[in-house]
Amino acid sequence: MAGRASLNAKNLEALGPARLAELLLQHTEGNAAARRALRLALAEQQGPLEMAQEVRKRLAAVERSSSWLDKKRRDALLADLDRQRQAIAGPIAAHDPDLALELLWRFLDLAKSRGDRCDCFDEGVVLGGEPTELRSQIRLSHPPDQAA
Repeated sequence: MAGRASLNAKNLEALGPARLAELLLQHTEGNAAARRALRLALAEQQGPLEMAQEVRKRLAAVERSSSWLDKKRRDALLADLDRQRQAIAGPIAAHDPDLALELLWRFLDLAKSRGDRCDCFDEGVVLGGEPTELRSQIRLSHPPDQAA
């Protein structure tokens, strides 16, 4: 009787790209956050400008959103915004600092309006009308004045 294959990178690589892509699509079906992460990864393969376009689309969607955020949805939004911030401060800033600065300003503008939709007042998340966790997510590898 053969032992169970360990779940590690080497064994997964043996499955091949086509099978892995199929499994990944199956796994992310119905998971919008995972699908957004995949779209951002695909955009990164096409270059920082395409990545910036994906970030713009996501920030616009968050800006238009008006649904109430409970703790679970707030945590998912924070994770998503952190992924967007990493894209801006990483590959986009390395390619085009001016574009990254523009996107960071747009990112920062979200902080004020998103805190008003958060159902987490008892946890100290909202302070002065702005979500403190969201502000903590806005960390730059370089201050904005150095990025430009």
